[in-house]
Amino acid sequence: MLLLTISISGLSKSLDDIDATTFVREVTGRNPQRDEDVMIDHRSLRRHVKFSGREKDLAISFSS
Repeated sequence: MLLLTISISGLSKSLDDIDATTFVREVTGRNPQRDEDVMIDHRSLRRHVKFSGREKDLAISFSS
């Protein structure tokens, strides 16, 4: 099992259309000082990857 260490605040900055401060507050129990790293299994994380691309007249999106 391959575990990845991810910072909650770092993760919040990579999410589109979500306020980073609100995300950190909700995940850390409304205490931003409690920003901790979390361990995530690489295999389970791959199930939630979405790829998308857009050009002038064409948009492509799929999930793995």
